[in-house]
Amino acid sequence: MSSEDEADRLKEEQSVTKVKVPAKEESVSSASRKALMTTVIAIALNPVSLVAGYFINHLLQAPKLEIQYSVPVYSSLGKKLGLEGIKALADSPRMNSAVRNTIAQRVPAGSQQPVCTLWLDEQDWDENCEDQVLDSINGLRQTLMLETKALANNIQIIKAWQPPSKLILEPVNTPDSEVMRMMQSIQGGQFDRQQALAQFQYYLTQERTGLKALENLKKAFDDMLKAPESVTEALAFDIGVLNSGDSDGVIFNTGTVTFGSTKLPLSSDDYRVVKAHSFESVRFRMFYGQIDPERQTIQNVVKNRDTELPFHIAIKVGKITIDADGVLPKNEE
Repeated sequence: MSSEDEADRLKEEQSVTKVKVPAKEESVSSASRKALMTTVIAIALNPVSLVAGYFINHLLQAPKLEIQYSVPVYSSLGKKLGLEGIKALADSPRMNSAVRNTIAQRVPAGSQQPVCTLWLDEQDWDENCEDQVLDSINGLRQTLMLETKALANNIQIIKAWQPPSKLILEPVNTPDSEVMRMMQSIQGGQFDRQQALAQFQYYLTQERTGLKALENLKKAFDDMLKAPESVTEALAFDIGVLNSGDSDGVIFNTGTVTFGSTKLPLSSDDYRVVKAHSFESVRFRMFYGQIDPERQTIQNVVKNRDTELPFHIAIKVGKITIDADGVLPKNEE
């Protein structure tokens, strides 16, 4: 073989070598990528990974409920009209009716205001009625005082009247039809002096009796407002729950409150949904169950409020329980 042929053969071998090297590198790189993808897919489809991913996602979206406050709510017997007020109404049926009508007239038709005459029937007093009732009693008292004064003056005018001079009486602002008819007959000049005096005296006595009954009622009303409410042993808790999670939660209607070593059940009216990133307040009532010395001590503290009493409260929300600590406060009054 000539030297030229040998040179051509070496060139061809070098050319072949240069072409084959990049092909091997590309094959290795492709295989690596395929292996990596296979591994990633295998991990992603692994049952353990799927379960872990589900729970992580569930935890991220789960409700997160926490008690923000637990406020004790005491129960009282309510304020009621005393015996003096009841007697005052019985002493003057006419005034009893006038008081009821006057109070009722101060409530607009169709109003949602409470019925403010129930306390006159020995039912519990509603503090929302105070202004309405006070205005009614004071207004009626002022009217009665003016009527009483006018009737007393008219008696003196009739006694001193000498015909043929004109008889001029003071006006009497009263819805009583009998009084108005008598006034009209006197002003018309057709009346018997003695009969008119007797009628005026009768009406004056009626008005004075009504005024006295109204003043007794006002005193009994003031005493009722001043009297402290009588607290019972019943106890409830207003519990505020915040949901800072990304999904809705549920407050169950049961719970417990613990005083020292004594655990008592709690119950609310119903289950309560707490929307994501929102707040709900629920009232739970406490039940004593069978009374023993420990429960009796708790009852006495609740009723008398003469000492502080720490408590631990817990309520169920979904599958978990949330809790908080608090103290029944001592009454400082």
